[in-house]
Amino acid sequence: MLQLDGARSVLHPDSGGPLKMLQFSDATTVFHAPGLGIVWAVDDALLAGLPGEVTMLDTTGNLTHRTVELPGPPIAVDRAGTWVVTVAGNTYTVAADGVTDLLTSGSLVALGETVAIAKECDEVDVCGYVTIDRETGERTPSEVPSSVALRLASRGESISPDGRFAITIASYREPTSDGYTVFDAATLVDLDQGTAERLTLALDSPVLDVYWTPDSSFAFFETYGVIVAFDAESREIIDVTPRPTPTPGENGFVGFDVRSADLVF
Repeated sequence: MLQLDGARSVLHPDSGGPLKMLQFSDATTVFHAPGLGIVWAVDDALLAGLPGEVTMLDTTGNLTHRTVELPGPPIAVDRAGTWVVTVAGNTYTVAADGVTDLLTSGSLVALGETVAIAKECDEVDVCGYVTIDRETGERTPSEVPSSVALRLASRGESISPDGRFAITIASYREPTSDGYTVFDAATLVDLDQGTAERLTLALDSPVLDVYWTPDSSFAFFETYGVIVAFDAESREIIDVTPRPTPTPGENGFVGFDVRSADLVF
């Protein structure tokens, strides 16, 4: 079953047929727990940086009565239903039973089922990337150079299940007639090799959300409403849906079968 982590778009199974992309209002901040088929809406208190709650949505986008209390704004949720939140500059995990643990005092860059990548600094402000074992808390220095400016790109698990790749955002700069310009772009991080490679997209924009297939062969993500797939073997980007051209009055649902990438309206 394919589920796409969604800030604004979520894929749902359709009785064994094509999957549907549910478009929420841009005014609603939502999170989708990968693999659980659960979508949560974030309340205004959390958006303001205060403790608050997330509320489960049904498949039509309406609020239910199930809520989870969080101590700070959420930045991700994993397939176990564990939330990642920020409080006073630190990043914590909040399990389904409410147990809260410190994940990192630095900046979370990528989240996986068993590991996380963060940029941390020591007492003399020497900074670098580390791989964190989410079960033991053990930290291993990453081969990714600290000069590469990475930041979190997904509200779900952006690290492949096999722990080899992460899809995130990096800052780049290119020379111009007036000096240079700085921009963000989707980036593939090879965690084994310690390299970061800019992904070339039809629409050159940061990745919004990532879903890795269980076998780590493909990652699906959204970029300005376009769903694309990353082939981990060939390292190619495959268009799954065309650039949307919404018509006023349409309900915003689009379905497609990921096995053939044929659109079904």
